Amino acid sequence: MNKSNLGGAGERRKTAEYATLCERVLAAIIDMMVFMLFGLLLFPVYVFVDMEIEEIQLITVFLILLYLTLLNGPVGKGQTLGKRLTNIRSVTEDGEVPSFLQAFLRTLLLFVDGLFFGLVGAILIHVSKNNQRLGDMLAKTIVVGSQQKSEMHLCIWKLFYVLAVILLPSIGVTLLVILSSFSGEGVISEVLFWLMLFFVIIFQVIFLIKFRQFIRERAMDWKRGKHHVMFFLFMVLLLAPTLFAYSITVEEIFIAIFETLSMEELGEESGGAAMIQISLLAVTTEFLRTYTIINLTLLSIFAGFFIGTLRTDKLPDYILESTAFGIVLAIISTLIFFVVWKVLISFFGPMIV
Repeated sequence: MNKSNLGGAGERRKTAEYATLCERVLAAIIDMMVFMLFGLLLFPVYVFVDMEIEEIQLITVFLILLYLTLLNGPVGKGQTLGKRLTNIRSVTEDGEVPSFLQAFLRTLLLFVDGLFFGLVGAILIHVSKNNQRLGDMLAKTIVVGSQQKSEMHLCIWKLFYVLAVILLPSIGVTLLVILSSFSGEGVISEVLFWLMLFFVIIFQVIFLIKFRQFIRERAMDWKRGKHHVMFFLFMVLLLAPTLFAYSITVEEIFIAIFETLSMEELGEESGGAAMIQISLLAVTTEFLRTYTIINLTLLSIFAGFFIGTLRTDKLPDYILESTAFGIVLAIISTLIFFVVWKVLISFFGPMIV
């Protein structure tokens, strides 16, 4: 990790570190998840007021620009939620909090840095002298973090944790159901979901071992590891239950629509030119809800052990505290799942019935 040029003071130059590319990618992914959650919460409002798609797109872009500008500027003191959870921040080249104009400029240039799924910005960060993407260069800002280079492996583990443990089991519900319904044979069964859950558990066990090793090597306590705690709480209490609720709602709508479609009429309207084959699903919505509750419970228990690792390393206190944290998180995350699912169903109920 390179040193940054903060504050013009020699002593600050010696201590400040640039944020790694992995940290910035993880922060960006978390912020994109925040945008997804905003979209899920606002979508029923869009439907209720019967807005045009162009209006929805315009409002969405405006909210994203507002979020990034305010939090990367004086309001958030250079930290969006993603940056706060990864313990990095945006600052000026002099080490100060960016102004609103600087924050807006670097946010606006995301339309360039974000090309090809962010590859343009990633390349610029990797090759530039001060680890700056184009928006940073024009706004004269840099991104710094307090983490050391030796923490890079934990950042990578967190990145894979989000992708493999949170996104795959939740978004995978919708994808697998859609693939199953169009397979013509209904080959996607409950076994595949249990297999997915098995690999998620294996990954969490490996992650827990790596995390405990990381904490022990650095003798990190509860106070110093608070950004890790925030990371786990965000994933377990907000992101996972919301995505599961959304995925199962989409799946129920999808099944209801195709159950009411007359394939013969559809074939006649297409003049026989198109052949669509839709099979009965091998999984039920009741099973998917059970799968979700089990997934959230296991995710909460492991998160409880992650947090317990920061609290104490002495047995049996570690087991007792971690289990207590896990049970509480499991109850809360399950309640949040059902609340979000019920809200979504209340808006989209007519489509399902």
